[in-house]
Amino acid sequence: MPTGTEREVERRRRAAPAVVLAPPLVWLAVFFLIPVLLVAMYSVGALTLFPGDRYLSLDAWARFLSGDQVYLGLFWRSIRISLLVSTIAVVSAYPVAYYLALVAVRRRYVLLLLIIAPFLTSYLLRLLAWRVILGDQGIVNTFLYTVGLREPGHPVPWLLYSPFTVVVVLAYVWVPFVCLPIFVSLDSIDRSLLEAAADLGARRWSTFLRIVLPSSRSGLAAAFAFVFVPTIGEFVTPLLVGGPRGFMFGNAIADLFGPGLDWQTGSVLSLFLVLVVGALMAVFSRSFSVEHVAAIAEVGSAGRGAGETAASSGGRRILAVLYVLLVAFLYAPIAILVAFSFNSSPSVTFPLRGFTLEWYRAFLANGALVGALRTSALVAGLTSVVAVALGLPAAFALARRRSRGRGLVGGILLAPLVIPYLVLGIALLVLFNAVGVPLSPITIAIGHVVLALPFSVLVLAPRLGRIDRALEEAAMDLGASPLRVFARVTMPLLTPAVISAALIAFTLSFDEYAVASFLAGDQVTYPIYLFSQLRFPNRLPQVLAVSTLVLLGSLVLVTAVEVARARAERRLAAPVAVSEGVA
Repeated sequence: MPTGTEREVERRRRAAPAVVLAPPLVWLAVFFLIPVLLVAMYSVGALTLFPGDRYLSLDAWARFLSGDQVYLGLFWRSIRISLLVSTIAVVSAYPVAYYLALVAVRRRYVLLLLIIAPFLTSYLLRLLAWRVILGDQGIVNTFLYTVGLREPGHPVPWLLYSPFTVVVVLAYVWVPFVCLPIFVSLDSIDRSLLEAAADLGARRWSTFLRIVLPSSRSGLAAAFAFVFVPTIGEFVTPLLVGGPRGFMFGNAIADLFGPGLDWQTGSVLSLFLVLVVGALMAVFSRSFSVEHVAAIAEVGSAGRGAGETAASSGGRRILAVLYVLLVAFLYAPIAILVAFSFNSSPSVTFPLRGFTLEWYRAFLANGALVGALRTSALVAGLTSVVAVALGLPAAFALARRRSRGRGLVGGILLAPLVIPYLVLGIALLVLFNAVGVPLSPITIAIGHVVLALPFSVLVLAPRLGRIDRALEEAAMDLGASPLRVFARVTMPLLTPAVISAALIAFTLSFDEYAVASFLAGDQVTYPIYLFSQLRFPNRLPQVLAVSTLVLLGSLVLVTAVEVARARAERRLAAPVAVSEGVA
């Protein structure tokens, strides 16, 4: 029979997950679940903030669902665009992920990093680059004028400000991220199955259809969902490159909470979007389990390549060419931005005029730009610290405890991954207005922590799961307290993952516009400043110069983190090798 002390230890062990999970779950309850609930209340008039709001009325819902207005039509247009973008992104990413996982064995993580690196460039600046490429005086139309396929002054009308542009740009934005879940699912395939199929005389195409494709189905589902769900609520891309013909559901919501000043109708549309996202999350629930998405974030230890089993020599060359074409597609807009930062003309239009360093000198004298950078750095720094501080206990609870309700808790922690940023920004705006909290950089950081917390958990949890528990148990057997074990054993092994999580949170926050645009108040962040400067083309070269420096700094940081990660992998593998040798 267990003693009283043993019962107390067991009680504390069972209570530990609830204790460590309390901070992140309370944060999400206050700044994620409650704001969405307030939006629901606002949509039926149970909460009002303006004199013109209706009280306890379903009229706004009735008008929306009746189809008399254009909103349902915009919603179905957004669904069609999201389906097209998701399909293009997945189809484009699959052969590249196949090449990295099964063919390009050596330095495949370096090659994968090349695919992911464009995320380090400002999202708004990448949109600006596409305006330069597809604009009336852009690269494509200028080329058509030069070769005589179009008359000067008569550009191709659908290249810019059309649904075509929205689809192309969104596919460009999402392809790097889509490569990750597909790569992980392909990398986890047992190579012996491919070799056995080859030994039995199966053709490569048959092996692909019967083994590879079914085994990568979960990665394909996750990749599709990661694109489809957020794209439904997209509003920044249609606003900048879509024009009136590329208007989407998210643009209608943003207008209702902005110039339209009809928060009740906006709340109806926002809640409708949340319900749709919730239904889609239920459909893709397996793809959003903690274990599955953590595997995507981890990109764990590499299996050996499948070599000739995966592709013939001709097939390997074709896959290599596809990889090079995708890299060129991803980096061409970034190269254009860097080139224009050295262009002597203040106009960001093609062709280039001459070389200058003036814009790099001038931005230091631009007080508004420097102030926006300082605000973004402050918000991003605060976001990274809080996101890691909240993510660490959540990761411990999910990685070290197998308690009941773990799936539900994991679902709550991952929910901000798929909710459109637009809806979160609006929900927090309603919350802060309802309780009278003034908008400031702090309110932006609160929203960004909600967005960054799932990434923090997903980076930290798999690292914790790979740390040999025998090391911690040995330290405790030698008399070390749990706190000392964490500080002297666990944390040194976890530090690279902590740095990675902080870097992801910092990068996400520094470049985020949708949530910040609703919560900024008087102090604007760098993305908000950049968005405002898009109306003044002569001011953009200074912004491009700053962005070039930010990109270089980000690449240095990511390279340093990757080196630290590789070293940590070796440190984690060393105890396992020793224990296997002893055995």
